[in-house]
Amino acid sequence: MGDTLCIGARFPNAGGSPSNLGLANAAQVLESAGYDSLWASDHVAMPVEGGSSYPFSTDGRIPWSNDLAWADAIVALGIAAAVTDRIQLGTAVLVASLRSPLVFAKQLATVAVEAGGRTSLGVGVGWLEHEYEAVGVPFAKRGARLDAWIEVVRDVWSGSLSARGDGHPYPNPNEMVCSPVPPAPVPILVGGLSSAALRRAGQLGDGWIGLQAAGELDASSLASSIEEIRACAVQAGRDPATLRMILQITESEGQSASIAGRLDELASAGVNEIIVDPGWSTMEQPQRTLETLRSSL
Repeated sequence: MGDTLCIGARFPNAGGSPSNLGLANAAQVLESAGYDSLWASDHVAMPVEGGSSYPFSTDGRIPWSNDLAWADAIVALGIAAAVTDRIQLGTAVLVASLRSPLVFAKQLATVAVEAGGRTSLGVGVGWLEHEYEAVGVPFAKRGARLDAWIEVVRDVWSGSLSARGDGHPYPNPNEMVCSPVPPAPVPILVGGLSSAALRRAGQLGDGWIGLQAAGELDASSLASSIEEIRACAVQAGRDPATLRMILQITESEGQSASIAGRLDELASAGVNEIIVDPGWSTMEQPQRTLETLRSSL
């Protein structure tokens, strides 16, 4: 994707857009507009009442209705893969530990084959305890489980599943063969703002997906987080220059002009790519959003 700042779009697999637009149609619009990438978001289920405090808002409130429709992220990427040729496909981010790593790895490998390797995987530990309870996965151990989950998924993508003892979060008594395998390595990008997430991005991931609201962009804090990630990579004996640094900009619909004026700052902080909401009030809006953003590059 070159040395310039890449621009990705949030894929409309949440809300009314999947039924109104059609995911295949939306993917083709984003590719035709010229976006470098599209990113599906993820939730399996939402509580009718209550729930965990949302960590990305000042008051802890979830900024969407609990009956918002969420099309499955991997199915959505499979649809996009079948109707596009160039645009990169990813998740931002998948609540990975809610899923069996073996079954998931098989699913994404299938998508990657269809896409010719145009896939990236953004993962996070999640924040909604009710979701973990609904699938019978312990919420308190989600960090350690994610570390083990990444290990298993990469193992599967090599074409085999190693035997692992009962002490492993994902035990497996028998060595197994797994096919197909992705035609190109699938980067695993770690989402989150906590110290644990930054450590995981530097020591285990192929990069990071940070998150800031359009009206609260803070290049200084981004630079600090990116430096922490790079330091963790060095401590783990890894080359920090190989890591991708992506910023998902929330509340970004209609804010392309103001974001465009901050792109040089973000790039100087170490950001390689941004993800924005392109807007879908008309089918032309995604292209206009991208043109405004690119005008400053």
